[in-house]
Amino acid sequence: MTSVGQKTKKKNKKKKKTTRSAATRERAGGRADADHSRDELSFMVQLSTDVQHLLESTGVATLFLDRELKIVHFTQQAAEMFNIRRTDTGRRLSDLRHCLDYGDLLSDARRVLDELTPVDREVAGADKRWFLAKLHPYRTVAQRVDGVVLTLVEVTARKHAEDRLREADRRKDEFLALLAHELRNPLAPISAGVEVLKRAGSDPRVVAQVSATMGRQTRQLVRLVDDLLDVSRVRGGRLRLRLAQVNLADVIRDAVAAVRPLTETSGHELTIDLPDEPILMKADSARLTQVVANLLNNAARYTPRNGTIRIAVTRGGDEAIVSIRDTGMGIPPETLGRVFEMFYQGNDARVARNAGLGIGLTLAKSLVEMHGGRIAIASEGVDRGSVATVRLPIAPNAEDPVPQRVRIRPENVGGHRVLIVDDNRDAADTLSLVVQTLGANEVRTEFSGAAALDAMPEFRPDVVLLDLKMPGMDGYEVARRIRATPWGRQLLLVALTGLGQEEHKRRSKEAGFDHHLTKPADRAAIEAVLSECHALESAAS
Repeated sequence: MTSVGQKTKKKNKKKKKTTRSAATRERAGGRADADHSRDELSFMVQLSTDVQHLLESTGVATLFLDRELKIVHFTQQAAEMFNIRRTDTGRRLSDLRHCLDYGDLLSDARRVLDELTPVDREVAGADKRWFLAKLHPYRTVAQRVDGVVLTLVEVTARKHAEDRLREADRRKDEFLALLAHELRNPLAPISAGVEVLKRAGSDPRVVAQVSATMGRQTRQLVRLVDDLLDVSRVRGGRLRLRLAQVNLADVIRDAVAAVRPLTETSGHELTIDLPDEPILMKADSARLTQVVANLLNNAARYTPRNGTIRIAVTRGGDEAIVSIRDTGMGIPPETLGRVFEMFYQGNDARVARNAGLGIGLTLAKSLVEMHGGRIAIASEGVDRGSVATVRLPIAPNAEDPVPQRVRIRPENVGGHRVLIVDDNRDAADTLSLVVQTLGANEVRTEFSGAAALDAMPEFRPDVVLLDLKMPGMDGYEVARRIRATPWGRQLLLVALTGLGQEEHKRRSKEAGFDHHLTKPADRAAIEAVLSECHALESAAS
């Protein structure tokens, strides 16, 4: 019995021990499950935090909506745009008030859910910002569509850049149309003049009248081209001033002489008020003349017939003040701030045919500022005239005398052997006629660089007028080959070309040219060249 009782006790004791071990294992397993759950929860919280930080760091407003278009999640940027807080989770999209001009937002979101296709739109914000709104289906890992994701990426800078490009493209088209119009204006009387000369060329009165008209219109064409080139040089930083001490009165007189035909044709009364004492300054005389001439030209164009234009020069401290006042059409207050814009011409239909290209004031402003000065345009309104004021610094050594300019009348413009080289036959033949009318000159024309080089040993010119841009052998190469010959070192070599930029002038000088004239060269320039040739011959003898 004892033995059996002992065995029973041992068995019960072992059973209790086993039960305790199972309970211990169960408790340990429970703790492990709890730890695992806590780890999973911690991981999910950390992941959610990381995703939140990632979304916030992009700066993109993001809104997550469920299938009923209720708020599930959103970034801080979206909260600001839709005026929502964390407690608004679960609200419907239709209940939100946002700052977007996007009336189709709700219908687009429903379309994304129904058709499972993304929607992209550019939408404006209330604060003049622009956003690219992108709505996409929200897909789970199992590719189940659980709702819609809305992102709003700011594209204000890009939108403004596109608007500027569109505006620039529009203004370019307008400018090309305007340029064509302005070029046709002088071409029409020139073309008509040619026909008149064909039929009535023997009538001296008709010839004189038509020639004067064609001359004026040709100068207008040249002015248009020159203004375009000058604006291009200024904007590209390629225009250089040739500074020297000048008397401002000389500048004013030259500018007045340049616009006198226009003022007389329009019947305007032009008065000039200059100070008794000379005003001296360090400036580029030609460019200042261009500025004043442009302002006078504008005054004449924008003033109805028989108007009054007054130009006055005064001294104010260390500045010279040039004012040009007219009795013209005036400028509306709302457009006064735009007068210096490139190609801007205002909206007054009365001046449409005389408006020009709209670059004169732009160029004048740039040239004045390059001289260290200022320019302003004022007007009291429509039909009340306008006044342009230019302020320029006076040279510190204003007491130094400026030698009086003497206009030298060209003499001895005949008796030359002149070779004209141009692949444009009409240009070469016409220039040949001009040279022959200046005096008893022997003129020969060639139409290629190679032909010119072949003709020179026999013809032995003392003046060569040479185009630069020719097929085969250009003018630069022709000039270098001329200068390399014994008979070509002393002749006067003149580039006569449509290439007039500083780079072209530098290259022509390096190639051996004595002068660089741009087409069309006027009679005075040709006279000066032929007179210089005589001066060189006299000095050599």
